[in-house]
Amino acid sequence: MKTVSYLAIVVACTGAISAAPSTFDKRSFSLNVFSGRQLNQYNDGATARRKALSKYGMDIPAALQRRQAAPQTNVTATDIAVTEMDDLEYLSPVLVGDTAVMLDFDTGSSDLWVFSNLLPSAVTAGHDVYDIGSNSTGTELQGSSWQISYADGSGAQGLVYADKVVVGGATATSQAVEAATSISTEFVSENSDGLMGLGFGISNTIRPQKQPTFFENIKASLQLPVFAVSLKKNATGTYDFGFIDPNKYTVSPDNFAF
Repeated sequence: MKTVSYLAIVVACTGAISAAPSTFDKRSFSLNVFSGRQLNQYNDGATARRKALSKYGMDIPAALQRRQAAPQTNVTATDIAVTEMDDLEYLSPVLVGDTAVMLDFDTGSSDLWVFSNLLPSAVTAGHDVYDIGSNSTGTELQGSSWQISYADGSGAQGLVYADKVVVGGATATSQAVEAATSISTEFVSENSDGLMGLGFGISNTIRPQKQPTFFENIKASLQLPVFAVSLKKNATGTYDFGFIDPNKYTVSPDNFAF
């Protein structure tokens, strides 16, 4: 709902920032973007594919039901982002603490928020939720809160936790995770479990102190402090982190600097 479609977007983040620790090795990685109808031809990312097929009511092949995800040995990663509602939003699997959720990557905001068990059960039905409780891996940032409103009138608010967040091959070990305690009705009927803002951190809504975004926390570990987005109508696209693929993008050195 918040994603800009049919565009190739290249973003460079420069300048100093006090960022949380991250785990990465000066490499780069890609997230493949697939439409729902293409998932049946996708042969990698077994765990993410099973989750996506199940969430969208598609049949899970017997071979895929038995197949376990191979251990990750290379930080160059491929992941799935499912397009829905006629490409109005794209959903990607993200590990938040110990919970796998499907998030809408949003270049127009800077908050990473998720459905949580602090919401009423009627609201979280059908969604994967970030569990706040005795088994939680996160630590609450005492006194911190957030509240975000989007251009379409939707919004959410809640509490803030520090936890591990994994996207593809990159890990932010102490990422600000915004656990929703209240969300607008628009999100209840959607398939997303929250949003990951990829905008500049100055737009982050956490109070009393803004927190770095996921991209800000990993960018020092990337080959280049950039990400590039190519989203196509009902076709494969990519999220590329740390590099610019010359087969996808043309960048003028007069208009782009690191």
